[in-house]
Amino acid sequence: LERVFENRSREVARGEAMAEARDVAEAAAAASGRWDRVSCSDTHCLALRDGVAFSWPISRAGNRFGQLCRGSAEKAISNLGEAQPGVITGVPRIIDVAAGGQKDAGHSALVDVDGRVWTCGCDRWQQLGLSGAGGLGSAAGYTWSRIWQPLPQLVTALVGKRVTRVALGADHSLALNANGREVYSWGRGEAGQLGDAKPFVRAPWLARELCLPAVAKSVQSLARVPAESLTLTAINALNDCSSVELCGPRGEQAHVFAGRCANKVREQMVAAATRAAAAS
Repeated sequence: LERVFENRSREVARGEAMAEARDVAEAAAAASGRWDRVSCSDTHCLALRDGVAFSWPISRAGNRFGQLCRGSAEKAISNLGEAQPGVITGVPRIIDVAAGGQKDAGHSALVDVDGRVWTCGCDRWQQLGLSGAGGLGSAAGYTWSRIWQPLPQLVTALVGKRVTRVALGADHSLALNANGREVYSWGRGEAGQLGDAKPFVRAPWLARELCLPAVAKSVQSLARVPAESLTLTAINALNDCSSVELCGPRGEQAHVFAGRCANKVREQMVAAATRAAAAS
């Protein structure tokens, strides 16, 4: 038991350190003033400017699974210091981007102006959401014939759902509906990060614990506010944790979490949400 606790403590500390490094990378990119939005994983970054998405590696494994969405994959990037942001093509005008994955993974998501979601990179845990062609939430196994995609792939399970925001964790993904009430999740879920029980792995489906009105019931100060007066304004994901930001009619705000969310991770996610709100 002591060994299990020690290993788990090391894993949490490692995750927190990686999250801090990711924050530094995002802050540095945002400070350049070049981007409308920036999102970084442990290995790569995505940024948005005037409806065009860019990607670049921040570690030698920054395109191991094709997470740069530019048509290739490299086991190790030899000239990392010379890497420059490159344009992601093949997707109509983009309104949001997100980068996810830890050091041994990496995936990306983009939202186009029509509210469709596109993903690329590692699909080991179905975090790309490509299993839903047979209907929303129809998963069919642990991996596919190819566990990575170097070009953006349309998430057909969410076509027609009008997504406005995406967020990516270590091996899972979230999407926020334009109605401000529904969140969809997919990928790895045994820590509860999908916000709907603890499935081992799942295709895109409603994250019931992160949707209205369920999420409002977990916030004491907003529990009696009519659900139609509440709105989900932001989503976030970090490691094995997910969160939503809930806003009330008088400007009340609350964050609700799902998954393996240590205090340090919660603080980092709230700080990230605050930065994003200030930049928008």
